[in-house]
Amino acid sequence: MAASTLRLRVRLLGWPQVFLVEGDEERPLDLPGNKPQAILYYLLMAPGPVSRDTLMWLFWPESDMHRARTSLRNALYQLQKSLPPEALEVNRQSVALSSRYRWEVDVRQVQDLLQDSPTLDRLRQAVALYRGDFLEGFHVADAPEFAHWQTSMAQQLRVQMLEALDRGLRDGLARGRWRDVEALLRFAVALEPWREDFYYTLIQVLMWQGKYTAALKVYQQCCARLQEEWQADPGPELEALVAHIHHRRRHPPAFRVPDLPLPLIDREEDLEALCALLQEYRLVTLVGPNGVGKTMLALAFAHHHRHRFADGVYFVSLEDVRDADAVPAVVAMGLGLTSEGDASLQQILTAHLSSREMLLILDNMEHARGAAPLLAAWLRASPGLRVVVTSQEPLGLRHERVYTVRPLSYPSEYQAPPPETYGAGRLLLALWKRFVPAPEPGPEDAGAIAQLCRLLEGLPLALELAAMQLRHRPLARLVADLERDLDVLQAAWPQAPARHRSLRTLFEHLWASLIADEQAALLQLSVFAGPFTLEEAQEVTGLSSVEVHRLVTRGLVQPVLDWPQGFHLHRVLRTYIREKWPEAEHPRAARHAHVFLTWLGRFPEELSPADLQRLYPRRRNLEAAWLWAARHRAWALLEQALDPWQAFFEVQGLYAEGARVFAEALRLLAQEDHPLLGHLYARGAALSFRHGHLREALRLAQEALGRLPEDDLDGRLFTQNVLGVIYLHLGEFPQAMAVLEEVVRRSQAAGRTYEHIKGLINLSSAYLRTGRYREVRPLLEQGLALCQQVGDRPGEGFFHLHLGNLALLEQRWDEVEPHLRAALAVAQETGWRHFEMHAWVGLAAAWALQNGPSKDIAEAARRAVDLAREMGDGVTEARALGWLAWAQHREGDHATAWRTLTQALDDLEEEAKPTRMHLMAIAAYMWALQGAVDRAAALAHYVAQHPATEAPTRERARMLLAMLPVSPSSSTDEPPPVWP
Repeated sequence: MAASTLRLRVRLLGWPQVFLVEGDEERPLDLPGNKPQAILYYLLMAPGPVSRDTLMWLFWPESDMHRARTSLRNALYQLQKSLPPEALEVNRQSVALSSRYRWEVDVRQVQDLLQDSPTLDRLRQAVALYRGDFLEGFHVADAPEFAHWQTSMAQQLRVQMLEALDRGLRDGLARGRWRDVEALLRFAVALEPWREDFYYTLIQVLMWQGKYTAALKVYQQCCARLQEEWQADPGPELEALVAHIHHRRRHPPAFRVPDLPLPLIDREEDLEALCALLQEYRLVTLVGPNGVGKTMLALAFAHHHRHRFADGVYFVSLEDVRDADAVPAVVAMGLGLTSEGDASLQQILTAHLSSREMLLILDNMEHARGAAPLLAAWLRASPGLRVVVTSQEPLGLRHERVYTVRPLSYPSEYQAPPPETYGAGRLLLALWKRFVPAPEPGPEDAGAIAQLCRLLEGLPLALELAAMQLRHRPLARLVADLERDLDVLQAAWPQAPARHRSLRTLFEHLWASLIADEQAALLQLSVFAGPFTLEEAQEVTGLSSVEVHRLVTRGLVQPVLDWPQGFHLHRVLRTYIREKWPEAEHPRAARHAHVFLTWLGRFPEELSPADLQRLYPRRRNLEAAWLWAARHRAWALLEQALDPWQAFFEVQGLYAEGARVFAEALRLLAQEDHPLLGHLYARGAALSFRHGHLREALRLAQEALGRLPEDDLDGRLFTQNVLGVIYLHLGEFPQAMAVLEEVVRRSQAAGRTYEHIKGLINLSSAYLRTGRYREVRPLLEQGLALCQQVGDRPGEGFFHLHLGNLALLEQRWDEVEPHLRAALAVAQETGWRHFEMHAWVGLAAAWALQNGPSKDIAEAARRAVDLAREMGDGVTEARALGWLAWAQHREGDHATAWRTLTQALDDLEEEAKPTRMHLMAIAAYMWALQGAVDRAAALAHYVAQHPATEAPTRERARMLLAMLPVSPSSSTDEPPPVWP
């Protein structure tokens, strides 16, 4: 095994050890005497090479120079013999560790983990590595300077660890992470067993977890250690704590809280935040939209802290309370109190609570907000009382702390990660096990689950209703139905509140709880189809910042976590609110369209990454505005937004979405005859082409040319550029060449630099695909120079892609990767994911044709496939899947390779003939490798003779034919069978 793959794992905390790690195997090294070992340990902690003089001074301070030098030489010789080859770099002046090996030193790892206020998780990792003090038990005779260094290092690390422990314990206690705190305290007690404060806190934390026996056992250990070390007894505070534990064992704190109806998923941060707030504030109100999980969070908090409060934890539901005067009776009943004598319930409650250390949870207090003064009086009279309230809005008390409960996390658009990786997905999987008798979802369901969680925007109640529906209808059908109908999600729960039995009743209950001004404000904001800023809300609706922030405080309007200045309405809530409009169209729709399309029209056609960051969060609002303008024939708005809107979809790589949006606008304008329509058709053709819908793109481009006047040079050049590349991907090479050569000629003559660059890009692609390699290099060099001259970075990216492909075809392997890496750099700089996708396809092809490592080919191909799927580029996805199948087949996974290739061909449009030939050529190679030479020859011959085959593919097919021992017998009229 090469040295670069070897690791040396070193333990310097506790008794030192060195291990050689090869793959999954680890074996200890037998090191020589203590001085050679000590030299290694010193080198491991040094920032760089160590001079020989320093080592002689450390280990042989009493020897003369000659003897010290000889002793050092002998020690280094012994050390090198025991280590792997060339593990040390030794010269006449210094000694250092070799960079050929990966040195994993526990001290270094601990120091890294303890930097910059470590999290509890990092601190836990550091504790696991800290097996003892630095070089504990290790001693070198006659080396006082080394001993001093060793002692200093040990003391420094111990202090660093104790300081980190102190910060971590404070943090863990504040956030209620009892198990983590317990583990850290047990480590702290072992590290410094004479610290009574560590024992006190550990015993307290054990008590808060209900581990009374364990707490008393720790107390006994503390007493024994204090006697052993100091001949002293524990202090009065610790004695009082232990007496309290004995009392709790006899009289456990009351716990009147319902069980959790569902598992609590993805709420760890909320639980910790709530705990931290209750350390500082005695009243915390949980607010948020109905169904978001406020009650579940409060119940989970109560269960987690059931042993924390000496006088118990109580849960009181105010679900059916509509009169503030009824609150004392309901609370008294929940606490098990009755009225005696002439005292009022309020007096009884105040007297009962005044001396109690208690947690009280008041659920659904929105209808009894008038009881807030009573609650304030209880808190004033009861220093040990902590109260958690769930409500749709804050209570408005001076010392109240409001905490907004957010929906669970869910994937952004075009993402389909495994459902285990985000909160809404984890909850849906847990609910699936509970409600759905069918088999659990597999990897193929990740996309549908992500879409379902997006539609419901992580709302737990909605996910629960969805899981119940999955008993009766397949996942894909549920997603499709839900996109059309709000009433799909409903279920009958006899034991649940009526408002929780469907999404509609949930939001009807919410709507009824709002005052008229809040209803009106939500109706106004429902015009927004996606996130919006406060300024946009004011400009479109006329609402004040106070009105908007009131809705935010109630959790009806939610901040956008990944867009700090943005807000949004939950999608399902917005759908429900929009139903309240009797008119077919929102009365603010015209204003909304004018604001957003005017703003869009100010962007240049060449969008920067900063532009993309501003546009992307607003794309839903821009789409709604764009379609409004199309419905109402707002030609001026459409014209000013046209170029940046199409550029946004292309640069961002949202081909499928862009094609859909432009197609819908064209459908709305189908009966019109306006000069702008030719440009709309041309932009639609460009996006349909990127999406891989070649016949539709061809139809749109031809329609555009039919509508554009002859004197509209810019419009016709743009359209001809699109038409040329469509012909290219259809395999109609002569038509492509004629159109693109005309574009280059006309754009150059007219001085249209931008269209000239695009023409050179597309014509060079045509020359590459048809094998005119000698002619293409001057075009590429000319185009690259022109882009550099005018500062067209996206153009440079295109030319680097083509130069990389040319180098690949000419087998100048040393030039391929630099050009493709340059294209990747342009993608990172400009935000054009197109370059990134095609660069990975090029790298996969280059490594495949050079017989590179299969795993590298597969990784590059998978990156390209993922990007193509996100962007909706079906043709590039198919090409990348071909190289992925190639890599899988080379690895010996023939079944997976054929499935991959089948998927590529099945999903590809029939008209995309050059790409089909590319995939069939790969199939021919796969058959040849499996020994089916007749089948391989038939496929290779068909590909080599087909008129739509690109020159590089044809050349690979002919090379395969030359290697095969048989001659093909199949006709070229019909393709031979491809699959096993």
